[in-house]
Amino acid sequence: MSAAFADLAHAFHRLGFNVVPMGQDKVPLAKWKRWQTERQSDRDVGSMPFGRATGVAAVCGAVSAPEGLCLVNLDADEAPGEYVLLSMRGNLRLPREYPWAVHTPGRGGGWHIWAYTAEADLREELAKRGFDNASVLTAPFPGADHIELRLERVIAVLPGSAHPKGGVYSWACGNIAPPSEPPSAVSSGDLLRMARWKDKDVDGQQKAAGRSTSSAGVEGLEPWSAVVVEAHLKEWGLKILSHGTTSEFEKWALTVCPFNHEHDRGEACVQLYADGHMGASCRHATCTWGWVELRKKFDAVYRERAEWAAGRDADLAKKAAKAAADTALVGANFLDMSEDRRGRT
Repeated sequence: MSAAFADLAHAFHRLGFNVVPMGQDKVPLAKWKRWQTERQSDRDVGSMPFGRATGVAAVCGAVSAPEGLCLVNLDADEAPGEYVLLSMRGNLRLPREYPWAVHTPGRGGGWHIWAYTAEADLREELAKRGFDNASVLTAPFPGADHIELRLERVIAVLPGSAHPKGGVYSWACGNIAPPSEPPSAVSSGDLLRMARWKDKDVDGQQKAAGRSTSSAGVEGLEPWSAVVVEAHLKEWGLKILSHGTTSEFEKWALTVCPFNHEHDRGEACVQLYADGHMGASCRHATCTWGWVELRKKFDAVYRERAEWAAGRDADLAKKAAKAAADTALVGANFLDMSEDRRGRT
């Protein structure tokens, strides 16, 4: 096992990563502050205690990337559904079989995506959003407990490593060894637009600094792309009859209407509009459902979130009505008191 982790570390190092040996509970077995800014040699890697390691981690940032680029790690935590991975890949414009996607074990499971991004563009985008010195960003994300974007001065565990709760970090495409080519480069703008990010200290504490970015990942909103739509339809068991594109939207005609199986001639369809919002309908007058009803029918996470939001709104409405009634009562009592005073004068 010890030789295996040493070999794994050297394999990732040859791909350009600075690496760190990891012990149980994902604790580094060696000091690694130096490796945040200084490129390791083969000898440096060989001198580290991989012989007693249970895993290998990479140092995120420019130090693990070709000149001008920065290595980043995108982590979806407690995200059992594969469409979360497809959503992340779609937002980053990565292919379906992207080799640097990773399944993470542990409670609920999750996903990692490794990628490069232009360092200068990333720093510019971070500065625009008030994240000048950020190491880690965190945000809610549909289908996951949350996602994290690890930027620099942090490490992230690599595939082949053991998880403290059991299981092994594994490649999503099923390969055993690391890919032969380094990760792809993605747009820093795509990275920072895909979620409502907040800054997070490397020790895990939330920071107040920083401004939220897009509305993606918050309640009722979601970052949609063609690959994400198709992943949802597949997961929901909805067969696609045809697929086409117009100047206004991308359209998937369904083999059977999900609300009336007698409508089986492509009358039901789903649309992804150019501005990113979703639509759905059936041409029969007896069908009045739309995208919201379709998601509620098949997407348990969305349904639970919608039910929670409806309950919250109902509770707020009750409180508002009570406040209005209390205000009216106070006003009526004041008028009664005024009338009583005038009657006594």
